[in-house]
Amino acid sequence: LPFPSLPFQLLDLKIFVDTDSDIRLVRRLRRDISERGRDIEGVIKQYNKFVKPAFDQYIQPTMRLADIVVPRGT
Repeated sequence: LPFPSLPFQLLDLKIFVDTDSDIRLVRRLRRDISERGRDIEGVIKQYNKFVKPAFDQYIQPTMRLADIVVPRGT
């Protein structure tokens, strides 16, 4: 796990919302373009360079600790 010192055992209920990466990207595109005034190219570049790798390294591994996994979290 990326954060082995976090006391996951102290949590009463752990829920992981498993959303498809394409849906996550579309949501980010919509938000960043409409609310933050960013362009499509910049959002995609940031997503591919930082967001997706960070998700794969830090967030995805915590799914196995979840008591409940919500599939297709749309």
